[in-house]
Amino acid sequence: MERKKFVLMFFIILVILAISTTFIYREFLTKKSQEATKIEDELRSIGLMDTHREIIKSGKCGVLEKSERVWVVKNCENDVYFKIFFAEDGYFLGYCSSWNSPREAFLKVKNYLPVKECVNTTEEDRLLRENDSTKSYRVCGLRIVFIDECIVGVGR
Repeated sequence: MERKKFVLMFFIILVILAISTTFIYREFLTKKSQEATKIEDELRSIGLMDTHREIIKSGKCGVLEKSERVWVVKNCENDVYFKIFFAEDGYFLGYCSSWNSPREAFLKVKNYLPVKECVNTTEEDRLLRENDSTKSYRVCGLRIVFIDECIVGVGR
């Protein structure tokens, strides 16, 4: 009889834990979804192109930090984040990640870029040009332009 009471109490506790966990997880997903919607609305308000908003949305980001010249969309999947660099005639979207080499940067963010594959994987990476705000590299057969740690352009 004691064993049956113990099993029944154990089962009741497991059911309560399962229900609580489900409720907490649902609340977490709802909050994350609300944050994503808020970020998307903010990006729409500044006239960000639909394709750029979709790219950022696909990163499943959770935080938008705003300053006068740069907005940062972070807490995204796969060690990726995005920067919107404002310019007089529009903006540049930066595809960002922490990296040690330009090739590593490209490989980390390539799924978000229009050019997703190297042209020549054996070509040695090299710095092409550097000025106050940008650096251009030749990486695996591609010309990649960086602002800070972010890729803002890829060409063949």
